[in-house]
Amino acid sequence: MKKKSIFKKILAGILIFIIFLPVMLYVFFQIPVVQTYLTKKVSEIISKQLNTRVTVQKVSYTFLNDIIIRDLYVEDYREDTLFFISKLTVRPLKLKFKKMSLGCTE
Repeated sequence: MKKKSIFKKILAGILIFIIFLPVMLYVFFQIPVVQTYLTKKVSEIISKQLNTRVTVQKVSYTFLNDIIIRDLYVEDYREDTLFFISKLTVRPLKLKFKKMSLGCTE
């Protein structure tokens, strides 16, 4: 009888963890300080990979739907504006990734 009770408690704990983990992550990623930190880090990584300046003013996330990028700026190798996008909406669930790479050709 004790084994069943322990099993039920473990199963309940796992279910609670599975339910609350996505909720806690969602709340965590909605904190402006966290969004700003992640945005800066991703911009730095992309800038290093492309060997040019990439900046993003703000990134907003909606629960499992959209990623909204505000003021995306990318320079070319001559330090001139390659492109500037004031609002870019990405729907990750609609993307199909076969092979993804990031780079530039001259």
